[in-house]
Amino acid sequence: QVQFAFLYLLCGAFGSMARRLVTELESQRAAVEGQTSQMATVNELLVSLHGLAQTLPAALDAGEAAISIRDQLRGLLRYHGLVIIVPAEAGTGWRCELSEGLSVPRRLDDADLPEAVRRAIETRAVVTVTDRLTEPDDSGFSALCRSGLYAALSTRGALTGVIALEHDPPEVYGPGDAELLESISAIFALTLDNARWFTRLRTLAAEAERSRIARELHDRIAQSLAYIADRKSTRLNS
Repeated sequence: QVQFAFLYLLCGAFGSMARRLVTELESQRAAVEGQTSQMATVNELLVSLHGLAQTLPAALDAGEAAISIRDQLRGLLRYHGLVIIVPAEAGTGWRCELSEGLSVPRRLDDADLPEAVRRAIETRAVVTVTDRLTEPDDSGFSALCRSGLYAALSTRGALTGVIALEHDPPEVYGPGDAELLESISAIFALTLDNARWFTRLRTLAAEAERSRIARELHDRIAQSLAYIADRKSTRLNS
């Protein structure tokens, strides 16, 4: 009876251990299956994103976005000169995406920005210049334009661009114009931000495609060299 009881307890212990092992194995298998499923989902998303990026039209770049903003501004506000600048991709300086009626360099450093533009960037508010003759410190892109309206565009706390409107006569822009530009600046900020991200996606897709072509060329050249070497070895042995 003692031996029977001992065997019974031993079998129970082995059974309990086996159940724990089975449970752990099932848990590990479920974790692996879950991870595999997640990886497969991520892979499908990445493939879909890559395919989408390759089909994005070039019209979604920052230049076309700036033209779209210009077309909308034409029916809302008067101006002699319009300038739209965006942060440079390098992280320092600015790039002029659109300049109409004014001569502005394609690349600008922070020191090159007029005072009114800097103030708009610092305050993240619309800056109105009623008469540059009486407000000489608020310089603009043009020394001949006495009126100016400047708005810094931002989304999710990040600066996406600056719009500068300038006109020859004084007192062209009033509080109503500043309020109007401020009310639509969020739309313009998203327009430029979307264009920036679309451009990045298209760049990544192009780089991925170049890498794929390079790998294929490498593999084909390696296969050709191996074939030539094999043929040469066969001829020498024969």
